[in-house]
Amino acid sequence: RRILPDALTAETLAAQDAVFLLETPTLPEPAVALLKDYARRGGTLVLIPGEAVRPEAWNRMFGAAADSLGGLLPAPLTEARAVGNEEGLALEPGEVGHPLLAAFAVAAREHLLRTRVKRAFGLTLAERTPARVAIRLQGGDPFVVSKPYGSGRAVLWAAPAIPSWTSLPAKPIFVPLAHAHAHWGLERQWFVG
Repeated sequence: RRILPDALTAETLAAQDAVFLLETPTLPEPAVALLKDYARRGGTLVLIPGEAVRPEAWNRMFGAAADSLGGLLPAPLTEARAVGNEEGLALEPGEVGHPLLAAFAVAAREHLLRTRVKRAFGLTLAERTPARVAIRLQGGDPFVVSKPYGSGRAVLWAAPAIPSWTSLPAKPIFVPLAHAHAHWGLERQWFVG
């Protein structure tokens, strides 16, 4: 279901298992506050920056200095850049046992290695951070990172899901991966009263 920023309400968000913020360069402060409250109360917020996103704007809206919980961003964004050679870099699983890849087991590695990323925003992980890396670029840079936020969580991708940046949307793992984000969001029903 698509919800435009002007139509966001606490009630609309509370009814969602997971909320995906896609291709959104900026948001009005009331919408940012509603998204933070949604995640703080147990929701799963998936942040997928678009081509027009300016890292400094997202870091200001969602970063560590934005609130007392350390911000929604699992890692600050840096400028987008080409990665690897002209074919890009493959993806690979991050931390063993990360909930986003738990259902895929061995198949995730195979599918991720066939995926190519040509451009990505940099994600800078602090030394001491609650953030966990679900998926990495081959060579180690984080690609999908998650962190707890209040009773919920935020998940950040390093690239938009568009062919000029990554082949991921055309790969068989893409839809199950999106479902894994939503499924992870279902956990809140068991832990939040």
